[in-house]
Amino acid sequence: MLKRLSAVLVSFLFATSAFAYAEAVLAPADSTLRVGDLSEVGVAVHHVSGLNITMWGFNFSTDRPDLIQLSGRTEYSYPDWTGTIVVRGLAPGVARIFSGNREYARITVSCFSEEPVRALTPVLTVKKGEPVRLSVAATAAGRTLLWYSGRIGDISHPLAGTGVDLDVTPSIGGTQYVWVLAYTLCSTSSTEFRLDVTVPRRRASR
Repeated sequence: MLKRLSAVLVSFLFATSAFAYAEAVLAPADSTLRVGDLSEVGVAVHHVSGLNITMWGFNFSTDRPDLIQLSGRTEYSYPDWTGTIVVRGLAPGVARIFSGNREYARITVSCFSEEPVRALTPVLTVKKGEPVRLSVAATAAGRTLLWYSGRIGDISHPLAGTGVDLDVTPSIGGTQYVWVLAYTLCSTSSTEFRLDVTVPRRRASR
């Protein structure tokens, strides 16, 4: 089921002295863009023959404001007004642009190919009780990072960190694991660190 049409996002208003109906045409009727990109949909206002149209308004909305964001501008080109609806892709999917109940354009939003998150140093040897910094490469825009203690897929022990670096201090010796879950609207990936924790020998007392 389509979501409720959003409130009017774009309005083209023409200041004048008489009221009459004019037709607006969007071209192209369909468009494709990537998440985060901008695309322009042209609007041409055609005056009704025989009428002196000096005031006209036209409102545009979308059924999926979660997928696209609309803004607009107009330019005067006698005897017609022309304008542009600027569409920003927010999330992957298909959205429609309406004026009233009439569909004028269909926008398909797709994803860029994104590199998976990657541990910069996946295996480290550290000493018990000494801090160590874990770092990942995560180049995708808008990526969320979640850190966990344990093997990949185990989310029962979350760690306090959401950035590309995390400082940890092992409290016991042996082999330990930390992993990272990274996701955007377009992809999900993970990477793992292995910590070989050594325990310093105690000096024998005399």
